[in-house]
Amino acid sequence: MDFDVFLSHNSADKASVEEIACKLKDAGLEPWLDTWCLTPGETFQRGLVDGLRNCATCAIFIGPKGLGDWAREELLVAQDRAVKEAGYRLIPILLPGVPDPFDYSKLPPFLT
Repeated sequence: MDFDVFLSHNSADKASVEEIACKLKDAGLEPWLDTWCLTPGETFQRGLVDGLRNCATCAIFIGPKGLGDWAREELLVAQDRAVKEAGYRLIPILLPGVPDPFDYSKLPPFLT
């Protein structure tokens, strides 16, 4: 199954991102969210890569605690794909609770 958007996030922001995922589904989009799509007992890293490969877009959520370790790894895969595929979209999304104004210099350079 292909998905519309891979939802990359820090696990500390899981509740906010899952709420957004539900709203995306209600709007007719098919989001890839780890808790919905990873198969228990299988290597989760392979599931993440497969998810990233089967989505037309990657949304990178930045919450109050930053990206998180796995989101940084997912970002590397998404950036590589964005460079190689003109139609692939990589979208940073600020979640509630980030400092206002947000200091974009705290993001990885290619995400700013």
